[in-house]
Amino acid sequence: MGTPVRLLAAFGLALVSSACGSGYAVIFGNRGGSSPPPTPAAEPQLELDAGAAPLYYPRGTLQTVRLRNYELPAGAFRLAVELRAFEGTAVDRVVAPNIYAPDNRTLVFLYAADNIRKAALARWGPDALQTRDVPAELLVLVDGVDVAKPLSLTLLHQPTASLLDDPQIELVSPSGTEAVTAELESALIRLPASGDPGTKSYTDELVELNALQVKVLFGAQIGLEPEIKATIVDARPTPGRTDSLQVRFLVPRTLEPAQAHFVVDSAPSGRSNIVSKVFCRPEPAGVSPSSGSSDGGTQVVLFGNALVPTLGDGKPDLDRLTLLVRKGGRHTIVPIDKVQSGSNREQLFFSMPPSPDGRAGPAEISIGVKLGAVLYPQSVLYIEAAEPAAAVFVYGDSYPTFGPRGGQLREAPVLIRVAPFLDPTTSTVDALSLVSGPQGIPVVTLMASRGNGMLSRFGESLLAGSVTDAAQRNPVDMCIADFSGDGSQGAVIINRGTNLTARHSLVLGSASTNPPLALIQDLPLVESGVGCAAGQLNGDSVADLAVLADPGLQLPPSLYLSAGGRFERSIVNEIPAPVAFESMAMSDVDADGRLDLIYAQGGLNPRVLIAFGEGDGSFPSAGFVEPVFDLKAAGYTPHEAARVVSVHAAGLRDEKILVLVIGGVPGSVMSPPAVVFLERGSQRRSFKPLTADNVLRFPGGRSVFVDSAVGDLIGDGTLQVAVAALDDDVEPVRLFVHDSGKLRQVRDAVVLGGERFRAVRNVAIGTAVAGGVNRQKYDRPALFVTHESDVGGGTEYRISTLLSAVNSPTLRLLSPDGARRLPGAISGVALGAFATPQPAQAAPALDGWLVVPGGLQRIDNDGLGEFSATRGMVSVPGILGGTLTRVTAEGLLDLPVFLTADGRLGTVSPTEPSQVTWLGDPPLDLRSFAPLEHLKNRPVQEAASSIHCADIDGDGTPDMLAVVSLALGPDVGLEGETLLLFLRGRSPASNAAFPFDPPVALSSRSLTHGNTTSVVVGNLATGGAPDSLELAVAVPSSNIAAEGNHVRFYRFDAARAIFVPTFVNFDNRYLAVGSEPMLLAAGDYNSDGRTDLAVVSRRDRQLWVMHNFSRPSTSNIAEVDVGAFQGAPSNPTAFSGAPVSMLGGDLNGDRVPDLLLITSRQEAGVRRDQVLFLTSPGRIGGLGLRTVPSERTGELLRDGSSWTPRNSSLRLALGDLNADGTPDLVIGWATSGEDDFNLRVLFGNSF
Repeated sequence: MGTPVRLLAAFGLALVSSACGSGYAVIFGNRGGSSPPPTPAAEPQLELDAGAAPLYYPRGTLQTVRLRNYELPAGAFRLAVELRAFEGTAVDRVVAPNIYAPDNRTLVFLYAADNIRKAALARWGPDALQTRDVPAELLVLVDGVDVAKPLSLTLLHQPTASLLDDPQIELVSPSGTEAVTAELESALIRLPASGDPGTKSYTDELVELNALQVKVLFGAQIGLEPEIKATIVDARPTPGRTDSLQVRFLVPRTLEPAQAHFVVDSAPSGRSNIVSKVFCRPEPAGVSPSSGSSDGGTQVVLFGNALVPTLGDGKPDLDRLTLLVRKGGRHTIVPIDKVQSGSNREQLFFSMPPSPDGRAGPAEISIGVKLGAVLYPQSVLYIEAAEPAAAVFVYGDSYPTFGPRGGQLREAPVLIRVAPFLDPTTSTVDALSLVSGPQGIPVVTLMASRGNGMLSRFGESLLAGSVTDAAQRNPVDMCIADFSGDGSQGAVIINRGTNLTARHSLVLGSASTNPPLALIQDLPLVESGVGCAAGQLNGDSVADLAVLADPGLQLPPSLYLSAGGRFERSIVNEIPAPVAFESMAMSDVDADGRLDLIYAQGGLNPRVLIAFGEGDGSFPSAGFVEPVFDLKAAGYTPHEAARVVSVHAAGLRDEKILVLVIGGVPGSVMSPPAVVFLERGSQRRSFKPLTADNVLRFPGGRSVFVDSAVGDLIGDGTLQVAVAALDDDVEPVRLFVHDSGKLRQVRDAVVLGGERFRAVRNVAIGTAVAGGVNRQKYDRPALFVTHESDVGGGTEYRISTLLSAVNSPTLRLLSPDGARRLPGAISGVALGAFATPQPAQAAPALDGWLVVPGGLQRIDNDGLGEFSATRGMVSVPGILGGTLTRVTAEGLLDLPVFLTADGRLGTVSPTEPSQVTWLGDPPLDLRSFAPLEHLKNRPVQEAASSIHCADIDGDGTPDMLAVVSLALGPDVGLEGETLLLFLRGRSPASNAAFPFDPPVALSSRSLTHGNTTSVVVGNLATGGAPDSLELAVAVPSSNIAAEGNHVRFYRFDAARAIFVPTFVNFDNRYLAVGSEPMLLAAGDYNSDGRTDLAVVSRRDRQLWVMHNFSRPSTSNIAEVDVGAFQGAPSNPTAFSGAPVSMLGGDLNGDRVPDLLLITSRQEAGVRRDQVLFLTSPGRIGGLGLRTVPSERTGELLRDGSSWTPRNSSLRLALGDLNADGTPDLVIGWATSGEDDFNLRVLFGNSF
């Protein structure tokens, strides 16, 4: 059969890009040799080398026919070429000037077969023309007379093109660098048969002969705009086919997102059908800045290629643009009016919306463009957390805080309710806060659960009422249920309104989109309300609503039954008026599987009524039960101010008792706050009369009961009752349990830590932590308490989460601040994965080691930041608490490491948890490396000594740097020395032995100034090989002026395993920052990939951020370019007090390191330590230094109604104790009183 390409060339059709125009085709004659001279007597003939022509062809296709035995006459004549088919009924005729005769024997003409194609379409239909050829004749006419017999030829059917595997759409880059593969089927493309080499590439021959081309057009249809010739990458036979070719080509570059139409032109079959399934997507490359506030408002530019289509005037067509921000399973659409002027195809300027899930962390920016009727979004900005990429927008908490377990509210709430709003499939509850906003309009704010008892504000608050409708004001109650039937939780807000009329609000939830709450409708104008309850009363999947009218109206309660997406109001049957119920509840009192209604009132005429439901929304009067409720007979004097705060059915499922909480009269003995319970009677739906034992009185206090909640805090299926007192420092919350048909208070069930509750408003019970996460075997229920706290000289509104204790013999709720009283002072704290490693899919929960008098003590974290157990103490005489840190090695448990005053370096191994493993055997005294004999007997100075763990030599294994500060005695006028000792990490390391090799000779030591106060390790020089780390050393002062008041730098000399000074310019070898630089931290504070420095100067009490603008070094040894460290625009940041220590960490979740600083001052002989933190250091427009309230750190102690400063000395550690990605703060006290909470945990959160 011959080579396929040779066969194609013999047919003679080639596609060229010439002056004739893009896509023109020319038929060439056989140029292999000269033609023989014509024989005069021979008959004229027409010759077409290929014997075929295309039925479909590109615009401007040229054909060539050769005249045999005939020469065009001289002079003027009329010349024409005709194609005829269907017995001459279809004719395409070409006349001059579309015919060119270069030698009077060869005619080149503009090919046309339109009329024949139309005739074929009319006869056979469009589908046939991709399978049937058309027989035709070609004629040449001079002055209307045929010059030769007609030439028979075949007009070939249209080749069929499609995308390989025929996807619905194919998205490609607009940059012209991505290829797609088309499959072409054509009768005259003959490929190797089975058994022939089917892997041969036909690229070179096909393209060189111009026998194959791909033409692309963006936007409009083929034929209406200039076509673009695409670059063919390769063309190969379709496996197993002999009549099909796979052509891979690059989609040409486009400046804007567009639909790409393409055709394949082949010789001699012509042009294929149009394929319109390729779309050039928008291609963002990054966003700047790459981080910002979770509250939104950050002005960013999204840059890349072909981001948006344009209008005719070149302006962006924003109506076809969709910008989405996705995070945490939710999304926010960026309004088009937020896209700012100046945006174009390469840059979009807009304002970031609030974080879709209300939390810090990376978000995906999705850009979509509407092309035709379909929206094709393409998301390229979302990058997994482990990938270091600039094209990620990371939300950071706008106002990071440290506080007790729970969440901080921005306004004083009326109440909160808990339910799984964001994920109805989980048992973990979120909280919805109801606030009386401007002019009394209800406002709701969703506080999202972090899955560990922490709550953070989710999105914007929602105004749940009309500013013009006075009836939608003064909210008093809120009930939560599925009011839409889709599984998501919604809320009904009950308002008092105005003039005893009110309109209540229905807020529906959404489990998948943002915002999670949306005001959908208002309930009809009705009487003023004071309470509500919700549940499924009529058997459908939508919750029904019960509303309690204002007692002053003395009206019966109302029901709103769900019906077809709306509520129909009805009255509970035959409750005689007047009534003045103050509280209500919905519960299955008689355990028949149907909800019942409980109503109660106090005052001078106490009363309880139960309406038993039938499950269809009806409450027949036969099901009404009114137990005997004679408080006076039970020894309690009714009082008009002694109102019923709440009523519940509690206890066992089949044995529920009724519990009523009476607010009481403050200070009253006869009508005090009380908890009253009604015992079950011997008959179904009956209750025993009250006795004195049924009334639990709490006289003598100045407080009243304000709220209560019922729920299972133990996890045993019983229902307990929590009662809140408004202002009770001793017992702000009391717990009651069901015990043998009665109600009993559990004494000391609520553990109060270092922070006291004030003005408790509301309590709720729900699941705070789901089982199976954070070391929790089972769901952890909790009591959520809404209260005020006195902090920072003002009032803070909070929801505190009191977790139910695990493995406690009685009901016990844990303090939200994790406060513990430990014997003795705590002089050092380290956090790490010291316990059994967590499963790979679980986030680590850190445990701790404490330095206590005489040694070390291990504290175990329950996974939620509660140090629930302490281990036995490990004796370490002379341990320096300030040097305690952790060592991390891949695949191993973390180790605590420390120095002692006599120069030993030790750890506690998990394999020997009761004793110390020392460096060296016998233990090596690091003071022996001192250059002077006098120093070898001096104690190690704790304040300036430290231990660092990092891969210093660049071999992939963590190493250790021991900074040992030694000072001469006061009688010697020298400044001592600071040793820099390198300990190479062992590979593989083991927890069974000290994982570092000790220095072996005096030559292994490095020395720096004796007045060194701080050392940091980091990649301070860019480039070089290997990738080793450098040191920055702070020397605040010196007896020799030139030797102090600066920061100096050292690099690691791998050949000698020591540290040597490093600089680029000898005259600029020290970094002068502030006055007496004392503390250092290292981090990339401007997100440019280089390590910067944070410097605290002690004399002028300022914090400086020095950005590293050094350029990569081409040398094998990279020196630190000291002059490249330049001050940040925000420098300096001033603070009060003497600096003590500084820590670094990402406090607000934006992946930019932040700073934590301890300062100290003396007031009237009392040392007062203060904890400050700075987010986004070095950036203009930040929040500046903020203070962790002294009331939380314990530096101020409450004595009655006043706060008293105490002598403090704080030790801090940062770490994520509850696995939510936000570092928490552990505080230990280096001073200790008998009643002090000297260990505190303040959880990181946002406000």
